[in-house]
Amino acid sequence: MKLIFIAVMILSGAGENAEAKVFNLKKRVISTYLRGTFALPNAGRAAFEPGFPATVSFPDFGGVNQAFSGEIGMAFHTGVSTRLGVEVVYPQYVNQLEGKNAGQTTLLSVTSQVYSVIPQISLEIPMKASANYRVFLGGGVGYAVTVLKNSVSLNAAGQATLGVQDYIEEGTSYSIMGHAEFGVEFGLVDNVGFSLEAGYRYLQPSKFTANRDAITARGALQTGQDIKNIDNSNRSINLSGPFAAAMFRFYIY
Repeated sequence: MKLIFIAVMILSGAGENAEAKVFNLKKRVISTYLRGTFALPNAGRAAFEPGFPATVSFPDFGGVNQAFSGEIGMAFHTGVSTRLGVEVVYPQYVNQLEGKNAGQTTLLSVTSQVYSVIPQISLEIPMKASANYRVFLGGGVGYAVTVLKNSVSLNAAGQATLGVQDYIEEGTSYSIMGHAEFGVEFGLVDNVGFSLEAGYRYLQPSKFTANRDAITARGALQTGQDIKNIDNSNRSINLSGPFAAAMFRFYIY
């Protein structure tokens, strides 16, 4: 409890002045922030399905269409605001999804996990501002490190059909992320601001490099090789889509 109290005091800038202040956005220069998003990506089953032959399907799952993220960083407000932060994007988790043949016989199950860690820089251009609120247009770019991990468990029918045992397909991709948004910030109490945003994120990692050796449904995969689909194309996941965001800013100067 003591550590939590100290952390809150630091974030809220309580050490700056013990007395309550009149909040004025125009006079604030530096802040830390916590930001979260809910997004609607178009990932589908691209993280795992292309690695299996056409004889294997996943009829009970429409695909990954949700993602959450959290971001932490610092911002500098001198007319145009500049944010420097690190965001973790976590798409919908797929847990023990059954893969079946044309006769609807279960062959295997897949647990698929994807996440991206994205250091980034963002700019916010004020469209209208007062002491208590501001309306802004924002955008930014980042360098996304995306990790893909598919754990595949096969039953006897699956082993006979695909000729492999249980395996883990894991790799990392490096790509550029971009985003644009419209937002509104207003003061809450003392030195704390709160903003709501709506925007679009572009994030499409591809060319995943294997992190471990495995014998997959496609064949042997060695560490350092590109993870390929059955048709020999590179594995690619479309995590782009619209998002809504909420952010707390803790002004320290």
